[in-house]
Amino acid sequence: MSRFRMGARCLGEAVRAFRSDLWVDDGNEGLRVRGASLTRRSVYALLSPSLRACALVRLATAGGGRGGFYWLARNLLVAMHGIDIGRGATVGAGLRLPHPIGIVIGEGVTVGNNVTLYQNVTLGQHRGMYPRIHHDVTVFPGAVVVGDIDIGAGAVIGATAFIMTSVEPGARVHG
Repeated sequence: MSRFRMGARCLGEAVRAFRSDLWVDDGNEGLRVRGASLTRRSVYALLSPSLRACALVRLATAGGGRGGFYWLARNLLVAMHGIDIGRGATVGAGLRLPHPIGIVIGEGVTVGNNVTLYQNVTLGQHRGMYPRIHHDVTVFPGAVVVGDIDIGAGAVIGATAFIMTSVEPGARVHG
């Protein structure tokens, strides 16, 4: 497959995934703007740091983190938001980054659908193994989640928590 075709496929994949992230921060959880016009959504995407960061995360993870799109998106994420995402990280639909500053997502991390990550969250490795974050999880500011663990669906990780053991679905863990 030519580089052009591979790049076009990765870009299309990123755009499709980003559509699920499109929301506008209204100070609470966000207001969905699916019914808004394409122009209005585009303006929101350009002006909202949350949406811009989500779009760059999508671009970085498209195609498994291969190729030029990964490097471009990763460098923009680091420069604009201080977000570092490793090659091969997997991020599900509906990602929310209300305050996209200082987030680290390691290369082997798997993030499920409808996950919210606040500022200064680290999802990283411990002894070469990465965590798996399931659907509908919220990780509050300053939390560190590392190792070969599962964060169950619907779990809430409190601010400044350091997690090295699996968390049951629906559980609330604090630091």
